[in-house]
Amino acid sequence: MNAMIAKYNQLEGDAELELSYAFGIDMYSSLLERFGQLSSHTEMIQHLDIYYTDNTRRTMVFVDGINQKQDSYMKKELLAKPHWFSPNTITIGSPKMKLNREVIVAPSKTGIKFIRAKLRMRFILDDKFDIELDLIKNINKDEPQLKAIKDSIFKAYGSTAEILTQLFDELKVETEFKTKKISMADINRSIEVVLASV
Repeated sequence: MNAMIAKYNQLEGDAELELSYAFGIDMYSSLLERFGQLSSHTEMIQHLDIYYTDNTRRTMVFVDGINQKQDSYMKKELLAKPHWFSPNTITIGSPKMKLNREVIVAPSKTGIKFIRAKLRMRFILDDKFDIELDLIKNINKDEPQLKAIKDSIFKAYGSTAEILTQLFDELKVETEFKTKKISMADINRSIEVVLASV
């Protein structure tokens, strides 16, 4: 783990150091409220991610349910072996630490593996990291009601109270560091911030 932190601090460019957590969807409201209290700015992101058999990800961007026609094609490059924190140390939402880089690629010509609709709330913190709270809907590649599912999730929301969590399959939290001067103390602080909200 210390080696991953040191590598991240030395890397140039757009390497991403993240901790990811999985929670029950019933925790969405409490996490949303807690992170909102900590945040200086919050934004909603609506993405439809299409994953191909060659591991390319096509991301379609929506704003208030309207396709922005800004598709991107990316592959994730693993820069270090992920580290799972011991369940004996952290029993709720045990995080996985990842060091990756996303690389822009050409549109994939292979078949689709699966699709994910992601409704993300990004919380900008006055800290070395930001927090992302993701509601995820997993969609079969052959789903005939794809448009109807997309339209039920991606739309203009008057407030977060209008979000229907029962439409989703997963709830994930990610903390993403935004500076290259990271220590183990910073990692521990990010974990404390997330788990204090549980």
